[in-house]
Amino acid sequence: MPIKNQYKKCNNCKQIIHDMTITKCPKCGLDKFGIVIEIEDSINISDSLRGKMKDPKFSSKKNPRVEFITGTEMCYDKNKLAQKERLIDKNRNLYKEKIIDRETGKTTCTEEPLDQHTGHGSDKYKKIKRCDWPGSNKLMIKYHDEEWGVPNHDDRKWFEYITLDAFQAGLSWSIVLNKRKNFRKAFDNFNPNIISKYNQLKIDELIQDAGIIRNKLKINATISNAIAFLDVQKEFGIFDNYIWRFVNGKPIVNKWETTSEIPASISESDILSKDLKSRGFKFVGTTICYAFMQSAGMVNDHLITCFRYKELQ
Repeated sequence: MPIKNQYKKCNNCKQIIHDMTITKCPKCGLDKFGIVIEIEDSINISDSLRGKMKDPKFSSKKNPRVEFITGTEMCYDKNKLAQKERLIDKNRNLYKEKIIDRETGKTTCTEEPLDQHTGHGSDKYKKIKRCDWPGSNKLMIKYHDEEWGVPNHDDRKWFEYITLDAFQAGLSWSIVLNKRKNFRKAFDNFNPNIISKYNQLKIDELIQDAGIIRNKLKINATISNAIAFLDVQKEFGIFDNYIWRFVNGKPIVNKWETTSEIPASISESDILSKDLKSRGFKFVGTTICYAFMQSAGMVNDHLITCFRYKELQ
């Protein structure tokens, strides 16, 4: 139900101020400014229009957990009255917001992980369940929600996983993930054809690159792994044909309730590790193999309570 509220409006810059006690315009500095105006506001968002989106791609059958919330809630954005529209997508863990400045007509759109949203009514959306290992790190959350456990069938991506997990050995994954863009640039977007031809000059350049993990053994291993990777492609057509054989062509779906239950390796990673080593690969111990098997979706190790668990089945 609409209500009328009083605000001040600057005679000079037309800024609308919601605090009636202010005597100096915070925008232009005009002293003893303003006229009192009345604006009809809608009450808070909880009483605004709620319902499913009519757009077919967000239909209730395909995406039943999408909730569209819109209305004419009055909010303050840098002391300006604005109209907000919100989209809450619990499937994709997204909170989208559109703010329309009522003075200038300027529209600002923002997007963030739903469970990271701290605005109005955010508490009930923090009930989204995911694996606990990403913590509150936004980059880790994005990786978990969009990439980890998704079955991969792209050879370039396979070489990226093998390389990054090799560099992770002895370190946390968040360190590698934070340097991922630098790795892609330094290693020619993980193109094994180019990397296999790296010379000493390039190796010295990589060792001096502060944007990556400067480990000489791992850098040299990446080059020898690129050569071995190309040999596998020659033998099997594509690397993807080779590696999926170790899980009979389909992901292993586990049923873990807690992170502590997830093993560091399994029999399949043991066999894969042994075979990769026989083909000349380095830094491919069973733990590293299991890590990129998880990343590339050969294994679904999302907890059964995680929203991604069922989505990836």
